[in-house]
Amino acid sequence: MPSIGTILVVVLVVAGIGGFAFGYLVHPATTTVTRVVPQTVALTGYGFSCGPSSQAPYLEGLLQFNLTSTYSTDVVVSVAYTGNWTGDTNQLVHPNSTKHVAVTWGPGKMQNIQVTQCPTVGLVIWLVQQDLVPCPNPPCDAGLISGPGGTPTAWGVNIGKSGDQSNWTLTFTSIPSSAATSSVFITIRWKRIHG
Repeated sequence: MPSIGTILVVVLVVAGIGGFAFGYLVHPATTTVTRVVPQTVALTGYGFSCGPSSQAPYLEGLLQFNLTSTYSTDVVVSVAYTGNWTGDTNQLVHPNSTKHVAVTWGPGKMQNIQVTQCPTVGLVIWLVQQDLVPCPNPPCDAGLISGPGGTPTAWGVNIGKSGDQSNWTLTFTSIPSSAATSSVFITIRWKRIHG
């Protein structure tokens, strides 16, 4: 006949296992919380000058503007020139900052344009490119995320369309070895910007 101590141990073990199983079966549902952090790039401070150059009869001048980013990582902003002068410029804008851009134009300038009448020029942000970086401690919205050694860790991504053109596809071409699948979160946000 088992002793009282043995019966008590068996009852405690069975109660512990039963309590664990019951708690597992009736646990509250896990919910995922997603925080949307609005991020934008604004184009302000547009200025355009036009005047005589040292190479008559051609004109020269300066196109300038500011790009203000609220992104938490570096972004490459593509600004298109519209009007009589077409083309674009790609500018690296650092997190939560404003970058002043000045583009000289005319014979022998940054934009080698030879015109005898002042061109009409407009500006449009047509692309904002953000490198995807691993997030070691979500929600990762407070600055540039660093990899081992404290340097930024970029991921290579090709963006394309599906064969029938109905969906966008992302192909990750390079993922750092430090990106463990259990600790990486990727947020993709698409925003079409019209000027």
